Amino acid sequence: VTDKLSNQKMSRARMLFLSMMILFMIISIWDIIPSSNGNKERFNRNWSVYKSDHDFIAEIEKTAGKGSMIFMLPYHAYQDESVLGMNMNKPLIGYIHSDNLKWSFGGVKGRECDSWYKNTSELPTPELIEVLKDDGFAGIYIYITAYSWDDAMYHLTDLE
Repeated sequence: VTDKLSNQKMSRARMLFLSMMILFMIISIWDIIPSSNGNKERFNRNWSVYKSDHDFIAEIEKTAGKGSMIFMLPYHAYQDESVLGMNMNKPLIGYIHSDNLKWSFGGVKGRECDSWYKNTSELPTPELIEVLKDDGFAGIYIYITAYSWDDAMYHLTDLE
């Protein structure tokens, strides 16, 4: 008789625990499902940016060719603070949208490859282009909004 009561208590505890877990899952799922109060508009805006980035990187991939190296400006150390108008994760869009290109961004700050990236990015544009050609880079990706207007015009004028 004692064993039967003990098993009933245990099974009530299990049922209560299981019920609480199911309730927790329902609340969690409900919390992450977007409601209609502006989330659709935000989703559409984010999707538009995502699609635009995807199409842009696909065009680079098509033009540069499979396995090509792309040098990214401005210099931005991985795991470092934001640069001017650039979110610290913005340089990752190349990695997100391409399986075939190699990007200069991503070296850990203080390591040899990061030092090379930083020093190379500080070269005057004509010299930068020559160094990148010699090292086998197929192109330069310039995140223009991360520059002041004067710096952006300096780089773009020199590339023409």
